[in-house]
Amino acid sequence: MSDQQCSRLSWADPVGQAQQVFRLALTALSRPAQAHAFVPCPADTAADELPAGLSPELAALALSLCDNETTVWLAPGLDTEDVRAWFRFHCGTVMVA
Repeated sequence: MSDQQCSRLSWADPVGQAQQVFRLALTALSRPAQAHAFVPCPADTAADELPAGLSPELAALALSLCDNETTVWLAPGLDTEDVRAWFRFHCGTVMVA
């Protein structure tokens, strides 16, 4: 994944969009019987450029919840070099095996 690809996957308004996704995540967790959609999903416009296995919804949650102090473990099916590179570039996360 090149830096040019990564820059197109970033949010235009990181603070505002992270707050929207965080609020939606809290709402979804507090009302588990209801379906919730990420609208607007910040990564929708570049969904075809996300690494394989990383959905726009998961990317939005990662961008809003992860930072350079967050340690991230990826499930075996999602643990690829492209996904790890995406997390390192966008979130600055520490990846664990």
